[in-house]
Amino acid sequence: MDRVILSKGNLEKEYFISEVKQHKNYLLIDFQGISDMNAAELLVGALLQVTREQLVKLPADNYFIFDIIGLFVYTETSEYLGKIEDVLHTGANDVYVVRKDQLLLLIPALKQVVKKIDLENCRMIVKLPEGLEATNAD
Repeated sequence: MDRVILSKGNLEKEYFISEVKQHKNYLLIDFQGISDMNAAELLVGALLQVTREQLVKLPADNYFIFDIIGLFVYTETSEYLGKIEDVLHTGANDVYVVRKDQLLLLIPALKQVVKKIDLENCRMIVKLPEGLEATNAD
């Protein structure tokens, strides 16, 4: 990756990366044209973005979370369950938070549950485990 887009407020600008170093659990990124601390401080709090083309290629049947959020969820019998609004990271597996009106449904991200993900048509087909029910979001 050689460039990123930084957004802060209403401003958005592309920056080219000159060097990346790891320091403990952080990445330190040097941008071309940002040569002193004063210029760098203006970027504090900016949102760092990359284009889809710059993302790593995922193995088959793996998806970015931003592709999962917003999918419409249906059962194998075409019953509409709701729209994915969040992905929770648990110790064992991710959980999809699906909302339909005021009802929430927590669907485990397991192969035996998630039967098909169709990004092109914005759909996920699931086979719900026995006893899994939606709960009131309030």
